[in-house]
Amino acid sequence: MGLLDSLFGSSLERQLEETYAQLHGNEYARGLISTAKAMLASDPSISSPPLAFNQIVGDGVTAEDWSWWWSLQPLERAVMLANDESFITAALVQLRVELGDINEATRQVRRKFPRFGNPRHPGDYRSTDDRPLPRELKGRVSSAALRLAGSLRESHTSMNALVREMIRKRQL
Repeated sequence: MGLLDSLFGSSLERQLEETYAQLHGNEYARGLISTAKAMLASDPSISSPPLAFNQIVGDGVTAEDWSWWWSLQPLERAVMLANDESFITAALVQLRVELGDINEATRQVRRKFPRFGNPRHPGDYRSTDDRPLPRELKGRVSSAALRLAGSLRESHTSMNALVREMIRKRQL
């Protein structure tokens, strides 16, 4: 990293900050970059694949999904994930205020927002379909989010369950 980059941030960092500032304002963009950098420092799975491609093919990841995600710079990946977390947190807080019930607010957020992470990470999920989606699916799922939201039925325990059903049916 050169002197100018150390003083003013990398060109990628400046591009990301400009892009997100146009969408959400300068303060949000700076906070997002800061959060993304902290995520990179604390979560090595953002910088390098935690699972080999052959380990997540069963979760619906295609070679194109894998190539798209891992061709992004680590900071780009972290900014996308941090942006998601920001919106999910805001939705959770808003719903908690509106509903007065954190459990119902959490249920509704899970139904509205896909969650990405390591699908092999143990957790307390209502079903195996509620596990985090592999991050490599983010591009495909995000581009289909509006269409997916219209397909959500009461029988789906989460947006992740719907995504997995559509992948099994080869509809996504």
